[in-house]
Amino acid sequence: MSKELNSVEQSRRNYLKEQKPRVYEKVMKFSEKIARNESIAIIQFQYN
Repeated sequence: MSKELNSVEQSRRNYLKEQKPRVYEKVMKFSEKIARNESIAIIQFQYN
């Protein structure tokens, strides 16, 4: 997995860091969880 983020992803993370710090903390732990084969289950709802 690449460690470098594109500008869009970096912008999204900056937004989370400023507006939703608890979510940001969880996102930053994803790599560690993946390395330990832990779940990072995500539910995403999309509607039209």
